[in-house]
Amino acid sequence: MRLIKKIIIILFVILSYSSLAYAKGDLDGFMNALEKAKNAGLTIDADTTAKQFGYKNFNEFVIHFKSANDLDDLTIEEAKDFLLGTDNTVEIVESQENLDKLYNLIMNHKKFKKKTKYFKIFKKGKTKKGDVLDQMALAVYINYEKEMSKISQNPNLDETTRFAWGWGWSRGSGYTPFKWALKTCEEDAKKYKLSGGECIIVDHRTKNPEKVYNYLKPRLKLAKKEPKKKKVDKVVEPEQEEIKVKTKKKDTAGPIIEIVEAITVDDSSYTLKGKVSDNSSDKIYIKVDGQDIAVKKGKFKIERYSPVDEEVKIVAIDKFGNKSTKVVKVTIDIKEEMIVQKLEPLNPSRAKGKTSGEKVALIIGIENYNAAPKANYANLDAKYFFDYARKAFGAKKQNIKLLINEDATYVKTNVALTKWLRSRIKADQTDLIIFFAGHGLASSDGKELYLLPQDSDPDLLSRTALSRTELFTEIINLKPKSVTMFLDTCYSGVSRDEQMLLASARPIRIVASDEGDIPNNFTIFSASGLDQISSGFKEAKHGIFSYYLMKGLEGKADANKNKEITNGELLAYMDQNVSQKALELGRSQNPSLMGDPDQVLMRY
Repeated sequence: MRLIKKIIIILFVILSYSSLAYAKGDLDGFMNALEKAKNAGLTIDADTTAKQFGYKNFNEFVIHFKSANDLDDLTIEEAKDFLLGTDNTVEIVESQENLDKLYNLIMNHKKFKKKTKYFKIFKKGKTKKGDVLDQMALAVYINYEKEMSKISQNPNLDETTRFAWGWGWSRGSGYTPFKWALKTCEEDAKKYKLSGGECIIVDHRTKNPEKVYNYLKPRLKLAKKEPKKKKVDKVVEPEQEEIKVKTKKKDTAGPIIEIVEAITVDDSSYTLKGKVSDNSSDKIYIKVDGQDIAVKKGKFKIERYSPVDEEVKIVAIDKFGNKSTKVVKVTIDIKEEMIVQKLEPLNPSRAKGKTSGEKVALIIGIENYNAAPKANYANLDAKYFFDYARKAFGAKKQNIKLLINEDATYVKTNVALTKWLRSRIKADQTDLIIFFAGHGLASSDGKELYLLPQDSDPDLLSRTALSRTELFTEIINLKPKSVTMFLDTCYSGVSRDEQMLLASARPIRIVASDEGDIPNNFTIFSASGLDQISSGFKEAKHGIFSYYLMKGLEGKADANKNKEITNGELLAYMDQNVSQKALELGRSQNPSLMGDPDQVLMRY
């Protein structure tokens, strides 16, 4: 019976996590980006754009899209086909053969054929209510240009993109059913958030006489009509003296385009401006991605949208058909200041904890190492936590030891762990808080974990670093009432900005073994998994773990708003925010907890 309960709990956790995984993404934001890209005639990179709106990749976005719109049978390929942009490089052939091909693909689409009961009703000529059906029209929501492009590229295409549709009827009143077909089609398209296309009439049927019409017509090109030749009576002209006419040399040079060749913009939506001129032609045409751009008094303006860097190809054509081309390299650089403005600064005064009993805190922050890369912002993490130890946990200044950079050498750290703590801790009465921000490293076999003081040598761990086992032993001998440790470090052998700690600089990460058991009165919060990096947070000038730890202590982690923060609540708050922020850096980072998740960490 216990085994069955465990299985049920595990399944519930997995299902809850999977639903949260895609709920983090900005569905509407991503859909708006797709719409803008289509309007600009862009073909965007699906995975890159998905990441910018909070998804791991395009597949995760599709899971969210399917759930939000009740489209369980939508495949990844179908989603890419009708959500992403059009390839503008294919020459479209609007022959009757291709129009008939598109018509047949629509009428025989596997998802659409299930709905053809309407044809059967029309064939009978009466509804259940007894109404006489006179005419019928079918409207379909598609990207006509995209579908014709696919058929032009592949005449053997066997299926069109998934589409929305609507039916319209007339019941002997003489009123055509087109209006109602288009209206219901647009409602269907809106329901599934389709974009980049339009509703067009595809099929029209009449009962008297009984006929079926393919209503698809060319929409992109109009056939040029040959001018009618006037009939002229044959006239015998008198012989005349030949007149010699001087002809000018034919113009073969393309227009001159004046525009910057490289530009950096701070927004995904931007405008390119330029000039164009031609010595022999007063009419000049500009095209970008196959679309015409207006030219007024020799100037043109191009409105663009792209979430990633791109190259914009500008083609200028004069009235003689001469072409010239220019490519503009565009760098999308969204300013960090824009992100910083949205980031809430740390404020220790908000961490108003209700405290009792004796509190002692040892705080260590090491940014500058003698024999290892920098641990960016670790010193600031420690300096800020000093105030959180006072405000949130109620430790008095004389009971807080702060060691920064050169004050956190191997010898000075050991002195603090032995002599200083021994002078402050009262057996079975004192609550001890330890905060460490800096480098950690596992032994080469992964069986022992070390914290690195400022003068540690990563290649001489056992001699110059603090063994976790020895640290626990030292603390246990002092017999504190409880121990809470916050470790903003990792053991993978990689720094916050992905530099190797070991002198050999081998391109591997050490995978530490399981952290093992801890004493019952210990609670340990770790910044990352054993094989992950503990990342820096440039916008906040803190470690990601430290920033959200201190934000959580300000009350952000109190999920049920009962003025208490448990270990489990703090972990859940940090995991949600730390993992998301690390994902934006292209990394994985998940904080962990060793200890009782239901234990109250602080009251306020």
